[in-house]
Amino acid sequence: MSIPVLCPKCQEFSQIPALARGQTVLCPFCNHSFRAESSTFEIPTVYPKPTKVTDDFDYRIHDQVDPTGPKNVLFGLALLPFIIPLLWILGPTITGKEAIFTFTLPMAIAISSTGLCMGIVLAAEWTFATRVKGILAIVLVMHFCSGFLYFLKTEWVELIRKELGRANEDRWIRFVSKDRKFAARVPSPMREGPAVLLDGIPMEVYQTSDVEDPATYIVAHGRQPVELNEQPDQKFFDEMRDKATAASGGTLVSETEARLPGYPGREMVFQLAERNTRRIIRVYRIERTVLATAVEGAFLTHDAGDVKIFFDHIEWNPRK
Repeated sequence: MSIPVLCPKCQEFSQIPALARGQTVLCPFCNHSFRAESSTFEIPTVYPKPTKVTDDFDYRIHDQVDPTGPKNVLFGLALLPFIIPLLWILGPTITGKEAIFTFTLPMAIAISSTGLCMGIVLAAEWTFATRVKGILAIVLVMHFCSGFLYFLKTEWVELIRKELGRANEDRWIRFVSKDRKFAARVPSPMREGPAVLLDGIPMEVYQTSDVEDPATYIVAHGRQPVELNEQPDQKFFDEMRDKATAASGGTLVSETEARLPGYPGREMVFQLAERNTRRIIRVYRIERTVLATAVEGAFLTHDAGDVKIFFDHIEWNPRK
């Protein structure tokens, strides 16, 4: 083991064996002999010479390489989810099948996925490889989910809607109109609304939307057209079908008989212009009055629990 010593003549440091401490040694620089005392072991602290900073000093670091990898590559990968809307546009041409959902869905998937990917790009203390793996994992999962939703069949969604539509009747409330002519069981209070169920017939309309279900429930009543007063039921309901078709702006899917205790009626299912939205309407002929009840929403089925609860609890008071 060697230790440094300072020559008192030339002020240069040299190394000597540790066992030579306290003995006379010879400086290798000036050949001066001196006793290696303990005071000679103190090494002075050398401070760097201060650098003057001028006003035009550029504090920016140029040409610095990001140790985690090039950020432009990460940003490019983070934008890959926007391929999903493009594939949805090209889908009908490539596959010959129209998606059951609107273009809003792939755009929502693309925007949310890109937001997650940007979070990974900006995450602290992640290696470049980890960021790339995280982004690609999100992109692959979202592409798979969007592909599944694109090829999802309407029948499957309607089946799910039917199962979820098994509403808890206990939470529904009984609504009575202001003129007390009808009562209905609905998921939330009804208010006067602007909906039109039968084109050209002035009606008093009440409607409500379920807070747990986007379906809309509508009840309307009014005087039947004078020209139909003496017409048979078949003629009356043919006219009501035409007026319901004009009011909905959709396509009639099915028509079946429906009755309110003591009164004839018809149930008509319309596919509306908005994709996968249906209006199920029941029209009753009550002497000189037309009573129309309807449920409108996406992927509706006439035998879903909530739809049946609504239609099965319509009451009419003939004395009012």
